[in-house]
Amino acid sequence: MLHLLDLRTIALVYVAIRVGLAVVLAYLWSVQRNYPPARDWAIGAILTASGLFLLALRNLVSPQISEILSSVLLLPGWMIFDWGIIRACGQQPPYKLWIGLCALVLLGNFWFIEVQPNDPLETMLYHGLLILFDLGAAYACLTSRCGTRRQTFRAIALLLLISVLSVGFKLAMEVFGLFAPLADSVPKVIQLLCSMTLFPMLTMLLALQTSQKLQDELNEQARRDMLTGAYNRRAFAEYMEHAWRRAGRHRQPLSVILLDIDNFKHFNDQYGHQTGDQALELVSRTAQTALRNHDIWCRYGGEEFIALLPDTDLRHACSCAERLRAAVAQTKLDGPLGALSLSVSLGVAQRNADHSNWSELVAVADAALYQAKAAGKNCVMAGEE
Repeated sequence: MLHLLDLRTIALVYVAIRVGLAVVLAYLWSVQRNYPPARDWAIGAILTASGLFLLALRNLVSPQISEILSSVLLLPGWMIFDWGIIRACGQQPPYKLWIGLCALVLLGNFWFIEVQPNDPLETMLYHGLLILFDLGAAYACLTSRCGTRRQTFRAIALLLLISVLSVGFKLAMEVFGLFAPLADSVPKVIQLLCSMTLFPMLTMLLALQTSQKLQDELNEQARRDMLTGAYNRRAFAEYMEHAWRRAGRHRQPLSVILLDIDNFKHFNDQYGHQTGDQALELVSRTAQTALRNHDIWCRYGGEEFIALLPDTDLRHACSCAERLRAAVAQTKLDGPLGALSLSVSLGVAQRNADHSNWSELVAVADAALYQAKAAGKNCVMAGEE
């Protein structure tokens, strides 16, 4: 059976598995055309399979083709594949560093094959770079903050680390002569086992996380207002429930701002619904630039919007509302008859011990909004604490 463990056989097994992986990931890319990591995985798998196929032709073709050209395909393919994993984690791959290292290793391999043969150094450079790529991808997976996909990325990191260990074990035996009592076929057996288990499992997990990402995007779309991009009322209720419990548990202030576009019905009737939609988009976009990153901005209904301000007292919430009012007042909308001005009225309220639920807090803000309308509009009113 040991004759089946030669380099060519191992390479052909790798090729078969990598081709299968490439087919699956190419199909994944065809389905998710706007998902760059899927493209990286497909291209990386194809290049890697091509490089391994050339490696399997060792002793049948010249060393320049079987070893040098195979490295030219395999190393960039492995690098691009791991780029896709890092990008899927929401991080930026170290493009310049990895490309530079890849070029240096390819030059080193050419030198140690053609100019001054040195198999141990050539093997160390080649496999050391593969280890570096996998370690970089594993680190990205372990530090990923992609919410629901975090556990999947941890499983991917585990597989990458197992791959690193298998390559490291091969280097330790073949280059440094460690684990001498073990048979020479041991690293080859490990390579075969890894190729037949790790890569199919890795493909499955990459496809799984892609499906999870798509589901996350669908869930996010279901929580957004299609016109303005703000969160919808359903999402507001979810965020508000969480913020309400947190504020009560930690005794932190919590405020809301209810905003209404002044004279919007008349605006719609006079300029048309298309211009009215543009006004809604402009107000929403302007308001979001005036809010903090952790504030929640929602379209509450019609021309009404609501902002949830965690850890904010009434005074600071009123200052924020005034910024929103001033920002909208300074904007101009391109209407059918020229530039149009907009104004908004705002009601502000802060959570207090008398409120039994968050609906009462919103009701206080709503009452303050009506006061702002009655006071002449384009102003801010604070509700009673």
